[in-house]
Amino acid sequence: MLPVLFKVGTFEVHSFGVALIVAFGLAFLLGRARAQRYGLTKDQVGDAFFWTLILGVLGARVGFILQELPHYLSHPDELLSWKFQGLTSFGGLIAGFFALVWMAKRAKVPLRNMLDVAAAPMLLGHIVGRIGCLLNGCCYGGRCDLPWGIPVERQTGLFHPAQAYDSLMVLAGLGILLMLEKRGLRPGQSALLAVVFYSVSRFIYEFWRAGTRPEVKAGYATSTYVPGLPLTEAQIFSALTILLAVFLWFRMSRREEPPLPAAPEVP
Repeated sequence: MLPVLFKVGTFEVHSFGVALIVAFGLAFLLGRARAQRYGLTKDQVGDAFFWTLILGVLGARVGFILQELPHYLSHPDELLSWKFQGLTSFGGLIAGFFALVWMAKRAKVPLRNMLDVAAAPMLLGHIVGRIGCLLNGCCYGGRCDLPWGIPVERQTGLFHPAQAYDSLMVLAGLGILLMLEKRGLRPGQSALLAVVFYSVSRFIYEFWRAGTRPEVKAGYATSTYVPGLPLTEAQIFSALTILLAVFLWFRMSRREEPPLPAAPEVP
């Protein structure tokens, strides 16, 4: 854990904020490299990524506030935070999707092309973002007796580095996606695959995450159970997202559309 990387006077530079910047930078560079293949200019991709970042962070914050609404109604002074604390990835994903819809209309390009451009960069950004979670000490897993268990601030014992597990699973998904793109996919299928890989990883990750194990549930759970079910809200949302993506995939596969040309090598 390293929540604060360094200080400039009294100003603290937080690791999670730096991770977000690095994640966006890498995703932006990968997106620009993919632009031509999907019929977009690098400027169009740059504009889309800028607004996706702004609206995605806002959506992640609003989503977290809604998820923890009783707490914020009791502590309204915590609503505004400049420390990049209190974000939910699904809120950012939904807001980012609508940002891409808006940018596709503005650029007068097919929405599927815009989503395909963002598919691999979205996974790459998430991988780096979870490393930020690991450094920040949030979103950790349940208690761990294995050699790689990590300490957590203000907690006793060792815990699963669930953030790293999530990054590794999404990294595997990114590798598979890039491999399939080299073989050729129909328009829209890259985006659907990215959503499936992300959602499958999130569903599995929730089993490790603190709050899904009875011994760490009280007091500092970082996941919320659905009343009456042994699953978290994130797992239910992940399952629904996977089903929708798979349905759209098979529906898209029936269309008489030639696959896109093989993707170029990514440095």
